[in-house]
Amino acid sequence: MPLLQTNDIIHKKRGSAEETYFPDISLHGGRAICVCGESGSGKGLFLRMASGLIIPKYGTCTMEDVSTGFIFLTEGLLNNYSIFDNLMIPLLFSNREDKGEELVLRTLEKFKLLNIKDFLAGELPGSAKRMAQYARADIIQPKILFIEEPLHNVKPHYHSLIKDWLSWFINDARGACLFTSSEKIWDFLP
Repeated sequence: MPLLQTNDIIHKKRGSAEETYFPDISLHGGRAICVCGESGSGKGLFLRMASGLIIPKYGTCTMEDVSTGFIFLTEGLLNNYSIFDNLMIPLLFSNREDKGEELVLRTLEKFKLLNIKDFLAGELPGSAKRMAQYARADIIQPKILFIEEPLHNVKPHYHSLIKDWLSWFINDARGACLFTSSEKIWDFLP
């Protein structure tokens, strides 16, 4: 049974006759699907509908009752909180705060963010914020991960870290990943 399935999704802009048709997908654990297209083609909108952040007016999105993570193209952190707190907050909501501090510090180290743990998210450049979103996704331990443009606004020295982590998430942790890209599909995806 798929973790995520979309069927017959159509988006109609308010006050316009223009309709955008989105693909039917069936996403299983251990798999990734890339939605490719030019900037402004609706890739991000589809991701938000598939994840349940936006309810489509036409069509259906069905998701198993599993944990999900979202790595947004731009803002995805609470700017008035430190990077440490941004990673700690999901643990508080999932009743896992008992080992939270230790887990957050280990995760920050894994993503090479330990040196900025006390900085407010709003004070950091885009690349550091994106890496913090990956770290937060790792903390959440999602079964489904939604990512807008995985390498957008990420400094090149982090690219291999992201690719290795995503490869681990999909291939070893058997997570499912739906992501958008205006670049060619990556070679590590199953």
